[in-house]
Amino acid sequence: MSAYIVSDETITAIVRGALKYLPTSYRRDDRELLGQMLVDENYRSVNYRYGEDTKPHKFQFKNLKKFDDGILFGCMRNYNYQACETEDYFSSDAYYLLQNIQREMLEARLETEGLEMPWGIDE
Repeated sequence: MSAYIVSDETITAIVRGALKYLPTSYRRDDRELLGQMLVDENYRSVNYRYGEDTKPHKFQFKNLKKFDDGILFGCMRNYNYQACETEDYFSSDAYYLLQNIQREMLEARLETEGLEMPWGIDE
């Protein structure tokens, strides 16, 4: 498996998703901090994969020409693929952030469609 450093635009989309779907956990003021955490984890993955020690760049929140849930979901899939090289990625803050965004996104979609979400089925 290969890995690369994703763009700041990709990270920006994920940060926007966190602000959209996790508003009680994160504020607009947190966007640089969240973005840097994601950049750092991405570098850690690539460094681990290739035996390097490249220092992470400073994250810059970007203005995106277009943003919607499809873009967000695709960026999260890409990020997970690029950042999962380390043995502990699946217990990292970055991974949990993406999982929480995906969960909230799915719940919002199900609510929009008027679907029930039972806590199990007893028949």
